[in-house]
Amino acid sequence: MQGTFLAHAGLQRLGMEDVATEVLSVRDFLPAPAQGAICIEQRSGDARIGALLAPVNDDDTTVAVSCERAFLAALDGSCRTPIAAYARCFNERISFSGMILTPDGVTAHDIVTDGMRGEAEKLGRFAGETLKKRAGPGFFEDWT
Repeated sequence: MQGTFLAHAGLQRLGMEDVATEVLSVRDFLPAPAQGAICIEQRSGDARIGALLAPVNDDDTTVAVSCERAFLAALDGSCRTPIAAYARCFNERISFSGMILTPDGVTAHDIVTDGMRGEAEKLGRFAGETLKKRAGPGFFEDWT
């Protein structure tokens, strides 16, 4: 059996949703950290540009992405490491699911946790450090 994974959002934009034979849920297939988030980078301290960008910022997305990126940073991950993360805000709380895998996908460690949205980065770091300890020192050796 063969298959191709495509971003569902891309198929939607192309008007080709009907070609998808299955749409995987986040529960079954965690995405890469910050997958699908659109960002605009601005010069630090530039209040004028910050004011122009503020209306298009989605606070829930900002909080979720900061949690997922903190998880990735705690694991010293990159776009080539098998790391998955998904954070979602619910009012004043944030839930987080994360996973690390060996490059061949044989061994995996996962975590599900939650906390206050104001501590999103702390929650992401905690999750990453927890999985790093759980996996042990040799787990990351072949991640080149």
